[in-house]
Amino acid sequence: MKRFLADALLVWLVISLMTYINEDDPQPDVNERITEFEDEIARHEAVTQKVDTTRLNPIHENHAARMAQAGSEFVVNVMDKGVDIVSQLIHGFMQ
Repeated sequence: MKRFLADALLVWLVISLMTYINEDDPQPDVNERITEFEDEIARHEAVTQKVDTTRLNPIHENHAARMAQAGSEFVVNVMDKGVDIVSQLIHGFMQ
């Protein structure tokens, strides 16, 4: 009986979490947003941006981009030197 109650409790918990996660947030409909935008334009009001900040950092501040570029340049240089050494060895053996 204890096991049944524990299982029932866990099933109820999982179902509760799933319904909580899947709840639809009351977001404005696309048509409502379009009419709101058209109304703002019709009133000749300045349209303000809804997002305050940008999501991406500028390239000079993006440490991951610099590391990726440096890693890419390193791999290209290593491959270039490796191919050059191998070609010199093959050219030396052929002579």
